[in-house]
Amino acid sequence: MFIEFTESGICRQSIDSLYGISAKRSQAFRRLGIEQVGDLLSHIPRAYIDWTEVTEIALLQAGQQATIEAEIISVSNIRRKGRLQWWQMEIADSSGTLVLTYFNQLWLRRDFIVGRKYFFNGKIEARGFFKSLVNPQFMKPEDWSTQALVPVYPATEGLSQNLIRKTVDQVLVCDELWLQLEDPLPRSMRERYQLAELSFAIKKIHQPRDREELNIARRRIAFAELFYLGAAMKLLKERRIQNESAPALDLDDEAKIYFKDIVDSLPFKPRAEQVQACNEIFADLRKTQPMSRLLQGDVGTGKTLVALLAMLYTVLAGAQTALLAPTSVLATQHQEKLSTLLAGTPYEPVLLTAATKGEERREILHKLASGEQKLVIGTHAVLADDVKFANLGLVVTDEQHRFGVKQRSQALEQIKRPHNLVMSATPIPRTLALILYADLDISRLHEKAGGRAKIDTYTVNSNDLDRVYDLIERRLQNKEQAYIVCPLLAESEEGELEAADVLYKELKQKRFKDYRLGLLHGRLKGEEKSEIILNFLAGAIDLLISTTVIEVGIDNPEASLILILNAERFGLAQLHQLRGRVGRGDYDSLCILHSDIAEGDARERLRFLCRADDGFEIAERDLKNRGPGQFFGERQHGLNEQQLVYALAEEEIIKAVDLALKEFNLNNPKIKSLIEMRYPDLRQGETL
Repeated sequence: MFIEFTESGICRQSIDSLYGISAKRSQAFRRLGIEQVGDLLSHIPRAYIDWTEVTEIALLQAGQQATIEAEIISVSNIRRKGRLQWWQMEIADSSGTLVLTYFNQLWLRRDFIVGRKYFFNGKIEARGFFKSLVNPQFMKPEDWSTQALVPVYPATEGLSQNLIRKTVDQVLVCDELWLQLEDPLPRSMRERYQLAELSFAIKKIHQPRDREELNIARRRIAFAELFYLGAAMKLLKERRIQNESAPALDLDDEAKIYFKDIVDSLPFKPRAEQVQACNEIFADLRKTQPMSRLLQGDVGTGKTLVALLAMLYTVLAGAQTALLAPTSVLATQHQEKLSTLLAGTPYEPVLLTAATKGEERREILHKLASGEQKLVIGTHAVLADDVKFANLGLVVTDEQHRFGVKQRSQALEQIKRPHNLVMSATPIPRTLALILYADLDISRLHEKAGGRAKIDTYTVNSNDLDRVYDLIERRLQNKEQAYIVCPLLAESEEGELEAADVLYKELKQKRFKDYRLGLLHGRLKGEEKSEIILNFLAGAIDLLISTTVIEVGIDNPEASLILILNAERFGLAQLHQLRGRVGRGDYDSLCILHSDIAEGDARERLRFLCRADDGFEIAERDLKNRGPGQFFGERQHGLNEQQLVYALAEEEIIKAVDLALKEFNLNNPKIKSLIEMRYPDLRQGETL
């Protein structure tokens, strides 16, 4: 929540207190993380429908999303056919006429007056030589003059865009809100960096009159969010340096020889930048100050090998080490890889997940508590209260952002604080990483390991899908596997987007009825997800229909093709992550980006991805050119405030925030209080 207010203020009121919010709607809002009025105001739009560019009727093109200013010439009577009811209007401007059709919206007919002008927005349809608009949105001229940019919010089942807009609007007209609101940023900071007041930013992020107002509001909100986060990270680092100690880990001469022998026996030689990353980590491990380092690398750059060598160094220095993965499938894959690499050594890693039960679990816990077991790999199950370590020296966390705050904290509170290494395959531009990970030192891997299969990337439109399905079938006939990624799970009011469940049923019954299909999405329980993924890895599923839950954590060398539907809906960085699900075996692999979007910036973004293969280059491009909400894709339930940062931050803002973090005293009581209000865990001595 980016709004600060008094404990008893209107923003602390339950969402249930607003007009029109039934128990069912309240439950839907809570699925979006909206429980209080302040949460609602912090629920920023992911996009805006731009009504400012008005097109003359004579210039309209089929398939175009257009805004028209026209006078109503006539309104037809209501027509019926079975349960279907509709009525039509003829509208005209100086260039021509157009017919509008409204289906099953009889009440709207009362809103229109013949002879008056209105603004209409919708997708132009064509039947032969005649063009039409079906169920367009409309505005009266007086409304258009005050809000020609219409917000589109992250939504969920049971909440239409109109309902969210009306609910936000009723709060914005409440005078009590603005009387209670205090701007948390010091006036000197707002003046120094030319930032709007918070009240302006809140109003205009939801109701901008034009692009200029919207950009001013975005800049203020993005600056504040980045500043809060960067300041919190810096305060954490200061606290760690001043107050915490870790076991200093070093190798004696015998251990150094043994370590070298294991490295020499690896089937591949570590590359120069992997060696450099290892040396940076080893130097940190030898200190009594706890290491907090981010190991950042694109898909295929060899992060796992670096982590393995850090863990091996730790156990040879006499301490224990744990690797945490966000899913049991990813944990299992890590355990299998590390077991292979450490075969023949006394350091066989054990696997500890929620599925580890009974005597097996009791034995693992006993060996960890006694110090007999040096290396454990698992999920959040490793953080359970009954899991105790004799001498935990290093915690490696894979894809850290997938873990909750308290889960990550637990790992660092075993006896003395252990050293902490975070791995991430999510490329983040260097300038942004300096703020987001200000509490961490950073090691980067750029160069990809040799031997990875080439991934060719192409764009297609809906007219090409039959040929794409033919291509998928040929791959399946060759005993290869494939993914199809959809932007949505279920049908919504954004009806033209492919929904995973609908597509799964359609392809299973018709196009791929002779093959084994699976459906994977975020609403499945953890065990259900794991079962589907394991079946896919075992070859029991040929074609996996999925939402973006496959973005991280599936390493299937038999998968050689991924089709991403409505690819314009995703950020480049997210598309690059999804593309990384293939090309992991010996097959030449394909990533096919489907989109019917017209020529323009969005289409050029997709073409750029076809040419580009470097994750950091892609992330830099995404940061500079994405639309709202596109840097890491659509905001989904459960994502934290960093998504706002990713969605709105720009290079100029990042540089300004970096300067502010250096110029302003973060231990100033007012600023420190502000940061602790935003991140209560700082007050409690926990780690974000």
